[in-house]
Order: sequence, then C-alpha cells, then structure tokens
Amino acid sequence: ICLTPGLHRIGVSVNYNNGNRFTSAPVTVDVSDSVFYVSTDGTGIGTIDDKCSLDYALTSSITAGSHIILDDGTYKFDKQYNLEGFNDLIIEGSANTVLDGQNKAGFFSSQNGKPITLKNLIFKNGAFNREDNQNGLILIDGGLIDNCTLIDNVANFALIRVLSNSDDLP
Repeated sequence: ICLTPGLHRIGVSVNYNNGNRFTSAPVTVDVSDSVFYVSTDGTGIGTIDDKCSLDYALTSSITAGSHIILDDGTYKFDKQYNLEGFNDLIIEGSANTVLDGQNKAGFFSSQNGKPITLKNLIFKNGAFNREDNQNGLILIDGGLIDNCTLIDNVANFALIRVLSNSDDLP
C-alpha cells in the first residue's frame, strides 16, 4: 500500500488459521517523514515509480519531516514558494539539478524558525527585486544550505538569508 502524507484511516482484516474467525478493525496511519520523488516531467504522487512535479510536492503533499528528492534536470520557477509551516523539510538534488528562476522569480521563503535543508542544488537565473520586501531569493529561518551553487542570480536585498534566533551558533 502506498499512502501520500497525512492521516489515513484504513481497515485491517485478519483471518485466523482455522478460517472460521474473521475480524476487522479501523487503524489510523500517520504518514510523516515522507520521501517524495520528483522529476521535471512528473505527474504522479511522488513515489519512486510514480514521480510527481516539484509544484505538486511543494504545494499539496509535504508534511513535517518530508524529504523531497529531485531528479537531474531543470526545474523552472515562475514564483517563489512559501515554505512556512514545514518543519525539518529537506529538498535535495544531485550534481545536475538546476532550479531556474527564469530571471523573474525567487526560490524559497520561510520565516517560521523551523529548519529547512537545501542540498545539492544549482540556483540559476533567480530574480528578486521587490522594493517592499527584504527577503531575497532564498530565505530560511533555521536550517542548512549544503553544497548549493548560485549562477546568474540578482536580488535587491540579499541572494540568500539564513535567519536564526539561536545562541548556539558558532
């Protein structure tokens, strides 16, 4: 059985060896710490065999602890994704995973103090030039940016802002 993230109520049936006894009981399953597999042409639900689009993964499916794994390829952005409310989210690419802002969009924004990890991504052609907003192309409030590359991006305030209220920073 493959379930998308969230709470699911399913029935479980058990047959005993003698074949005469049958029982069924509802069970609630919380699917968290979910892994979503994404491809540039994905139309599925995010399993390894039925990959979804990045937009689907970022807007309708992620929960706390989700891990979004992007295939190689170029993912075109026409908006900046607000990741508020997601805790311990990991967005991970590989050596050839390009996020392309098409010279008109930023990438990710989150100011809720919940960690987000961006890993092995190439951020290219991002543009963030809003006079009333000082966020930048990438804004995360706690978290990690690991092995990411910036190519030909512009912003009026900051390309990347990593906020932290922690006294534990070195």
